[in-house]
Amino acid sequence: MNIKNASILTGVSDQMIRYYEKLGLIHPQRNKNNNYRDYQQADINNIVMIKQYSELGLSLKNLALLIKNNNMQDALDAINKTLNELEIEAQWIKARIDNTTHYQNLLKMIIENTPSTTGIYPTSYFYPRHDDNTQDLYTSLYHSAGAAKTVFHIPHELINLDNYPINQGMHTTKKLNDKKLEVIAIPAHRYWLTLRIVDNNHIINKHELMPILKQMNDEGYELKGDILLYQIACKDNKKGLIYICIECDIGPIV
Repeated sequence: MNIKNASILTGVSDQMIRYYEKLGLIHPQRNKNNNYRDYQQADINNIVMIKQYSELGLSLKNLALLIKNNNMQDALDAINKTLNELEIEAQWIKARIDNTTHYQNLLKMIIENTPSTTGIYPTSYFYPRHDDNTQDLYTSLYHSAGAAKTVFHIPHELINLDNYPINQGMHTTKKLNDKKLEVIAIPAHRYWLTLRIVDNNHIINKHELMPILKQMNDEGYELKGDILLYQIACKDNKKGLIYICIECDIGPIV
């Protein structure tokens, strides 16, 4: 059969089929009458196999090891590497789904005027943002497809300060592969959270936070760990008012 029919039968474009041939992955015969390529069933089988492996993420270079050199071990190593990369990607996708669901619930709280809620959070990581590491932090997050949010972090031991130090950074559920970055591990925990409307440039101080913690205590919860504050939405752009989430660690998951 000609290349057009081979393309229709395999679902691989004629340009890609020619590229397979250029790489030496397939070797179609030539028609003796017109010297056109004449694809046999064996060629069709190979094209489909190449397509299947390509869809798994195996590079054409590694496919050549399998097809041209019959090197099964190198091909298996490449498959194992691809599988590991897919598993990492799947973890990020799950983290992004969880993060999106979390924000979905927060927006529902605003709409329904829900005073507070509780939930659980897996082990996560806070990366403080400094002038000398900002670029490295954002670059590392970008290359890791990070499901992260910008937060203001108040360590538990600083709760009694009148004014909290500026400790802003990125919060993510997966540890970044960058040893240059400072990181604070936040163990898996239960959280209590509520929403407040504040000025866009305002950082909550001790005197504002204490009534919020009292509300939490009145509901039967006690602060056991750190507090994260982060923006949820805008209340009034002209006045610079925003909704923030105040998320409190209320103890380990049991």
